Amino acid sequence: MPANTTKRAVTVFITNEDGEVLLMKRGEGVEHNRGKWEKPGGKLEEGETPEDAIKREVREEIGVEVELKGILHRGSHTVAENNVTYCDTVFAGSISMGTPQVMEPRKCAALGWFSKNQIDSLELTQYARSDFEKLGWL
Repeated sequence: MPANTTKRAVTVFITNEDGEVLLMKRGEGVEHNRGKWEKPGGKLEEGETPEDAIKREVREEIGVEVELKGILHRGSHTVAENNVTYCDTVFAGSISMGTPQVMEPRKCAALGWFSKNQIDSLELTQYARSDFEKLGWL
């Protein structure tokens, strides 16, 4: 296994007026956690701020503009499949323009809005599960 590397990443809890959160099911073309549900997000590009990165990632992945409502927390997690530690900034947000749709089908197999009661029955990535636990949803 290659030496552990560290990458900066961002995710966002996008909620709607019904209190549901938007999640993405990871597609067949991703490096790890295929078929598991997570929040929109990704890695920062060179010179990008976390705020700019999450807005870009949301546009690329689900085709909407997001209004950020603040940082929920910062943390880190290591993905065993690729031996990468991701230093995360986790935002809260809502859709300001557009309707979510799968823009990158190899990366995202499906989208869905889920209530707090539905979250525990989903097969979540470990880092998404951890974030939901920190928010008190699980």
